[in-house]
Amino acid sequence: MKKFLNIVLVFVFTILLVPTFVLAEGEDKKEEVKKAPIQIYEFYGSSCGYCAALNSWFESIEKDYGDYFDLVKYEVWGSEKNNALMNGVAQKMGDAVNGVPYLIVGDYTLNGYSESDNEAILKAILDEYGKDESSRVTTATDYINNFKFEEKEFNGVVVGVVVAVVAVGLVVIIVKAREE
Repeated sequence: MKKFLNIVLVFVFTILLVPTFVLAEGEDKKEEVKKAPIQIYEFYGSSCGYCAALNSWFESIEKDYGDYFDLVKYEVWGSEKNNALMNGVAQKMGDAVNGVPYLIVGDYTLNGYSESDNEAILKAILDEYGKDESSRVTTATDYINNFKFEEKEFNGVVVGVVVAVVAVGLVVIIVKAREE
């Protein structure tokens, strides 16, 4: 009988302890849920030294923070459309852009660049990435995704009026010349 009780006690303790070890093991193996990277928008000039320095800095933090952001770049000096986009998104963000680079990280914006800005930019990246994805600032993203560029179309009416005025002027000059 004593042997039977010992077996029952071992069985009961085994049943009670095994789930505890299984739970503890499962907790150690929790996978970290990876967040989607934030969007960073950079408006730059193709031969801008400050823009090149900013891009070099982004390259230097890529290894440690590259999973936190996607850098979306728009060259504005050679593109009327990108320039209009920059001015429109800047207005939406409450900024008056007076040069490049123009950087947007969530609700943080930067016009111009120096190495002293690195800490503030990184803080903005970490703050925005740390937010719940549903509460991230999307003002710039929404504006950019809905941006419609209206190219200046060739206005045939204006050209027609100019040609008509020139033609009438030539006729008047020719008629006056014949009268003399």
